[in-house]
Amino acid sequence: MNDGLILIKLLEMLQGDLIDMKRINKYVEGMNPLYIKTNLCEAVEAFNKVFNLVGISDTCFSHQNKTMVTSVLLNIVNRLNSEAINIKRCPQLYRL
Repeated sequence: MNDGLILIKLLEMLQGDLIDMKRINKYVEGMNPLYIKTNLCEAVEAFNKVFNLVGISDTCFSHQNKTMVTSVLLNIVNRLNSEAINIKRCPQLYRL
């Protein structure tokens, strides 16, 4: 999570056009810290467009703040799971 690529992939699953993948630096062994910071800034900017959370920044990921990283992951997973539940996929909901 500290290089931002997993967060970017999760946000891409959530909403495909949220991040411009041309601006994302691919992972290489011994990745430059400037490239990592760029990835994290792009990911956090896209995350704030969708969720509007306060206090989340790229330093939360680079310093491996477990509380903030977990809250970001929980928000993404909850949104992905709640979008999967609808009448077309679960017709039993209509009976409820």
